[in-house]
Amino acid sequence: MKKVALFIVMALVVLTLTSCIEVIHVITISNGVVSTQIRYTAQKYLFDMLSLFSTDGVNASDVFDIGEEIFEDIPEGFASLRKIDSPYDFGAEITIISSYDDDVPFVPHKVGDYFIVTLPSLGGDEMDEDTIDFLSGTKYRMILSLTDVLSDIRHAEVYVGDDYLLGEDDGVNVIIQDKLMVVEIPMVLLFMGEEDYMVILY
Repeated sequence: MKKVALFIVMALVVLTLTSCIEVIHVITISNGVVSTQIRYTAQKYLFDMLSLFSTDGVNASDVFDIGEEIFEDIPEGFASLRKIDSPYDFGAEITIISSYDDDVPFVPHKVGDYFIVTLPSLGGDEMDEDTIDFLSGTKYRMILSLTDVLSDIRHAEVYVGDDYLLGEDDGVNVIIQDKLMVVEIPMVLLFMGEEDYMVILY
């Protein structure tokens, strides 16, 4: 996780509070098969700017490595990683194919009448005020297709660990539109917390 923290701190040298990092987490279920994609990208102009001010040799491999570090806890055979290197963005897309009976991070796991999506904490390093302000402008967006076994889901709650409920005052938003649910979580929360986050669907 040190590379993640280093990347963010270096970005602060040249960036104002803009959303140059995007994380999209899409979940669909069809015939009991869960397809999960997590895509994160950082804008290339960030690296162009950093190269003007930094002598540390920042490059895209640092961004690619983030994906391998964050998703290393996913059991072997469930996930594949694809690097993103477009004219505008660096990043990666992780695809996880499983079932809702598998207890896999980032994937809905059926427990009784509920589904639980575990988001591993990205925390561990202390962050200064500038880093917190920077991350407060970025969102982790989980998008769920309310079909198949999720068709009756109408509520989502986000917990830190097992018992601390986050709400709108914390920047967490849940939006439902027809057969889509969007759960928005400020990235700063994921980096500050030392416990896993639980998204409860019911």
